[in-house]
Amino acid sequence: MLNLTMCWRAGAALVSADTVDAAAASLRGFVRSVDAEEPVLTVITGTGQSDRWADGVTVVAIGAFGP
Repeated sequence: MLNLTMCWRAGAALVSADTVDAAAASLRGFVRSVDAEEPVLTVITGTGQSDRWADGVTVVAIGAFGP
């Protein structure tokens, strides 16, 4: 029997590092309403540094994707 685990990603794209906290909170709320297994939460911002928070949210500065 084949056992498949569904993994999905929720993301928010932003232009301001000032709104990263609000975007992360919004994603966490969305995930609670969907009842998903192992979601990947990513916030993309136009400035700032890339980081992975203790709660699993990944913040990625757009510059990390390349020149």
